[in-house]
Amino acid sequence: MNRTFLLCISFGCLAVSLALYCIISFGSKSVDKKAVFNDEPLVWDQGDWPHFMGLTCNNISPETNLVSAFSGNFRLCYRLEIGGGYSGISVSGERAFTCSINKKNKTNIIYCFHALSGDIIWSRSFPAWIGKRSYNPDLPFFRSQPAQSHGGTHGVVESGKDFDKRWCGPKASPLIYNGKVYTLSHEGMVHCLNITNGDIIWLADLMGTYQGRPPRFGYAASPLLRGNLIILPLFADGANFIALHKDTGAMVWRGGERLEGYATPAVCEIDNKPVLIDFSGFGLQAISIESGLRLWLYSYYSGTGESVMLPQVKGSKVFISSWYLYRRSHLATDLPTQGRAILFDVSTNQARVIWQNDNLANWFSDVVLFNDTLIGFDGRDQRTLRCVDFETGALLWKKQLASENDSYSLGTILAADGKLFILSHRGTLHLLRFSRKAYEPLDNITVAAPRQNWYSPISLSRGYLYCRGENGSVLCYDLAKK
Repeated sequence: MNRTFLLCISFGCLAVSLALYCIISFGSKSVDKKAVFNDEPLVWDQGDWPHFMGLTCNNISPETNLVSAFSGNFRLCYRLEIGGGYSGISVSGERAFTCSINKKNKTNIIYCFHALSGDIIWSRSFPAWIGKRSYNPDLPFFRSQPAQSHGGTHGVVESGKDFDKRWCGPKASPLIYNGKVYTLSHEGMVHCLNITNGDIIWLADLMGTYQGRPPRFGYAASPLLRGNLIILPLFADGANFIALHKDTGAMVWRGGERLEGYATPAVCEIDNKPVLIDFSGFGLQAISIESGLRLWLYSYYSGTGESVMLPQVKGSKVFISSWYLYRRSHLATDLPTQGRAILFDVSTNQARVIWQNDNLANWFSDVVLFNDTLIGFDGRDQRTLRCVDFETGALLWKKQLASENDSYSLGTILAADGKLFILSHRGTLHLLRFSRKAYEPLDNITVAAPRQNWYSPISLSRGYLYCRGENGSVLCYDLAKK
């Protein structure tokens, strides 16, 4: 047998396995024509870190009485090896959840482990697509469509037939609510599981059932819960998002224009109604959470279709930033030539630019909005940590991380107890005190498993900091003062 024939058999068996898993688990497409959006209040325990970027969706924790140096009572509680991936750690009570991939066995795995000891409580595995990324192998690499505002054009980058193998694996963080955990794999398998034993409550297949066509790095945005709806990226023709009923998995709506990107959407209140703010690689769009209808689109062009950060919202103002915006070789003629950071006013049925400049060109990590300042990493050559005034866009300060491993490094940021905890992608944990005028380095350490990249968001729950490396190391540090 030649190599091509063997590869065909391998992919064929994987496709059959995934199809059988889907059919046995949840059968055919489910649409609930009677279901409507119910903006019921959601209640979480204040000590939990139940979803991506924490309770307030901005990587700010209300916890206090945390260490000011990595010495004394500070300690590594455990190191857990779970396999590759980029999913963050979500915590509810004494249970923690994350997702991983075993590329050799072509398997996705959802883990539940004890938050304080690292002991595995249960796990659930299902087939993983490593190569082929769509049920439609003939997608074009690039197509352009008329923009809906500014009179220019924006593109949809289809990025070929395969997932990027280097970055295969889960990127979305689990969402925990009311005894259920919701997960999204890079190829669009949605699980709703019982947090006690991992039993399946419902499943959804975004590519197979709803014709989703994810970009080359796969689905990355984390599940979002609003009222009775789980909102997920879809990337289907005529629908960038899909809303499923949180209890049944039935589709309630699908909507928004298909615009590729990787950012988790934010929620903003406009005219006292909840609106989804979608930051894609080709435009910022607003989608009604009640109906799925697109309200407006502000078009731009990024050159790569990549967007990462969760938009930061304060009242009716929305901030976005990306290193990839306005690449000079791909400028639309009617768009400004500068400004990878933009603050919008979205109080009316459109997006109006308040300020736009180049003071914070965010790359792979998210931005923290704290006390009217934006703190994040600039992705240009110097890769500096920057602090920008939210209202004016003025640059307040910029610094490089100071450690042997972290020259020109980037990182994920969490604010708590008046301090910044930053995990660099090279494996150094930094502790800083900051203000609008400057930042004060307090301490830094090399993490216990440094020989891997640390791109996943960090989490904080009940005084314990959770870090996740791309090769599968989960580290839990005790930050509480004793």
